[in-house]
Amino acid sequence: MKIHEKFELAVPIERMYGAINDIEDIGWCVAGVKQVKALTPDDSKWKIEARAGFMARTFDIDAKIVERRPPVHLAFAGRGQDLELSGHLDLTSRAPDRTDCEIEVDVTVTGPFRSIVDLMAKGPQQQLIRQTIANLRKKLETQQA
Repeated sequence: MKIHEKFELAVPIERMYGAINDIEDIGWCVAGVKQVKALTPDDSKWKIEARAGFMARTFDIDAKIVERRPPVHLAFAGRGQDLELSGHLDLTSRAPDRTDCEIEVDVTVTGPFRSIVDLMAKGPQQQLIRQTIANLRKKLETQQA
């Protein structure tokens, strides 16, 4: 399953890039995050809950930043029980105080409950993406640099 989204934030590109590299802080903007812990600048552990109606599933994910090109690109990969993901975030400076963001995530669900987990992931994905973007806006656009 591929997730692709474009959005704009009213922050300078350098601030946005710095924020996404502070995993323990910015990770809480991701909708469904129950826990995030940076182990090294590149490695982190996440606990994310996915909900679809009355059903919920928590994923423990070991994640890694696999590529950095400051201040325009960050690529990542993660693996957990029944789940593998990879993706990247690309940033473009629109103006000194505006950044265009484009994120792409490819999620592969595995394991015996694949069809149920896949259904749970597909159903609310747009809502989760919108909530994550709203959380980023609130955190970055309302705080002073």
